[in-house]
Amino acid sequence: MPSQPEIVCNKDAMYNVTSTLHSCRYALYQREPADDECCAALAAAYGPTSTAPTANCFCDEDYWKMMKDLSEHNRIKWDSVFKHCTKSGFEVYYIDADKNKCTGLITAEEKAEEKKIKEEEEAAAAAEAEPIQPMRSYGAWMRDLNEDVWGTVSFTFAMISLVGFAVMSWSFIFDVYQDLAEGIISKRSKNS
Repeated sequence: MPSQPEIVCNKDAMYNVTSTLHSCRYALYQREPADDECCAALAAAYGPTSTAPTANCFCDEDYWKMMKDLSEHNRIKWDSVFKHCTKSGFEVYYIDADKNKCTGLITAEEKAEEKKIKEEEEAAAAAEAEPIQPMRSYGAWMRDLNEDVWGTVSFTFAMISLVGFAVMSWSFIFDVYQDLAEGIISKRSKNS
């Protein structure tokens, strides 16, 4: 059940869910069959597994009465829409369908808290099972460079720097070799 149904369960909540989807507008206002996209949106907003604040609003008697009154005015067939969605696997509980399903429901905040606790426990278990940063192969790292813009930029500059360092090192080594050779030659010529 919503923790504050008088605040979150209102006409605007339904409008926000259905106004963006053409299929929901057709299903609700032009009495066409609801499609899976509309049913998924309704279940995400009002379904028993939803973590939205509007979860299970149709189990609130005042909201259900208001939506039934609205349906009589606009000729919306909630029963047929929700039955079709349930058959498609997108369940939305509502008072006229089965009052037992609407009793004992937890609030969306409680669901969100349970979900957060579960995710934290899973993250802690995963952190214990794996090292903090698993080693990746050089090939895997290179394949992922195209997804990381700053990594690509850094890698490019590192390669340019490496080439520059190699060229500078070679010229330094060559210069040292040349100085040593000249020194040895001049020493031999002085000794002879």
